[in-house]
Amino acid sequence: MHSRINVRTVIAVICAILFGVTLSLSLVAYNIENQLFNPAVYKNAITDQNFCERLPFALTRQISSNVATLGENNLLGLIVGSINPDKLQNLIELVLPCEVVEKALFNGIDQIFIRINDATAQPGLSLNPFKQIIAENSKAAFDEYFQSLPDCTPAELLGMGANALLGQEQNPVITCNPPEMLREVMTIPLQLVLESAVKDLPDQIKVFSAVGEIAKTIRTARAVMNWSPLLPLFFIGITTLLAVRSWRSLLIWWGYPLLISGFFTLVISLLVSPAVYTIFSMLVFPNIPVNLVPEVVKLISDILSEVTRGLAMPIQFQAAILSLIGLGMTIGEKLTRPKP
Repeated sequence: MHSRINVRTVIAVICAILFGVTLSLSLVAYNIENQLFNPAVYKNAITDQNFCERLPFALTRQISSNVATLGENNLLGLIVGSINPDKLQNLIELVLPCEVVEKALFNGIDQIFIRINDATAQPGLSLNPFKQIIAENSKAAFDEYFQSLPDCTPAELLGMGANALLGQEQNPVITCNPPEMLREVMTIPLQLVLESAVKDLPDQIKVFSAVGEIAKTIRTARAVMNWSPLLPLFFIGITTLLAVRSWRSLLIWWGYPLLISGFFTLVISLLVSPAVYTIFSMLVFPNIPVNLVPEVVKLISDILSEVTRGLAMPIQFQAAILSLIGLGMTIGEKLTRPKP
């Protein structure tokens, strides 16, 4: 009889330990699944990091960097290179309104997760909304740019007219604001250059080229994460059947594992954010162009950091609740001990 009780106790202790360990791991897994595969998390990160407000500045730096490599004989390079960076940023803000940028990004995010969930969608970010809005707003952008320049002097207008009459090539670098009728004529070649550059853009950027290949693995992992809370329930059930005989024993066999599990989960939660950020970095940064300027790389990095930072918050909150419940049960057990 004594041996049987010892065996039951040993098994109960082992199950209590496994309950605490699996509870911590299942909470982490369940929360990661809920966060990583929730499109709202990424949309909130984009909003919280003021992505669309920061994008024009980053694009201005990127365009200026690209123009420097185009060469002096490139028409687009000459035109863009002649624009003051502050005015170029204003043009980008006009051509790519914030609401359009967010709408296109959010749609791309939704498409990626539809693909992961085994629906018919392309695993990438469509650039068609951007290309369409650029085409629609290009004329207004050029008009605003011209109006930001000083009015053309009579000498400058005579020079333009003489070049046109003599059939000489016009200087593509615009330094003054011509009258409206002449501005209409001068805007046409600029729009053609911009439209040509926009047509060269791909219709879609493949955010994760391997999404289709790993989608099945991801879905399997998500199923395991979703069902993982059943494992600690199994172990605490075995512990209860083998060892719990009274309310006080319940406080002992449940309280200490919950308290230890809470602290263990808190420790794990501190490692979740940097670990997931490292994984994201390994997936994203090797696939981005090497000529991106630091401002663009920083913008991408901040978005990823915001996503991973949000992963740890619910885990830490739940770890604190577990610790408080476990602490309360252990204190309750001490208070209910029979007096000698």
